[in-house]
Amino acid sequence: MTQVVITRVPAVAVVTRGIGAQGPPGADGAGAESVGPFVTAEAIPSSSLIHVSQSTGQAYKADRTLCREAHGYVISGASSGASITIYRIGRITGLTLKTQGRKQWLGTGGQCVESAPTSGLLQEIGIADSSTSVSVGFGSATLLA
Repeated sequence: MTQVVITRVPAVAVVTRGIGAQGPPGADGAGAESVGPFVTAEAIPSSSLIHVSQSTGQAYKADRTLCREAHGYVISGASSGASITIYRIGRITGLTLKTQGRKQWLGTGGQCVESAPTSGLLQEIGIADSSTSVSVGFGSATLLA
């Protein structure tokens, strides 16, 4: 299997942190590190993972099958053409069917899933800290051949 690390990340959405253990989950966006505003290129539901296009600067739902790695998440949803703030650290809340302690991976349509994909992009999103929330810790995206 060939793996390629994708490094195309819009400079405005890059956050550099020291390497170390992940700290405790933050409040739901309160005090969380955010970037933006960004204009949405499509309707985005609340609690979605977000990709910012390097070519247009617009926000899309992150999606492993479309090679749209996650750069952050939104707390509130927005319609196409609206302005959003993207969060890089903290907790994604309002989710369902998460298993506490399980790793979360980039899925499709802005969602995170509990099973690592076998095709498309492989990107760790964080760890479920309850059945309804994920403590984020975005990993690098790898293209699976």
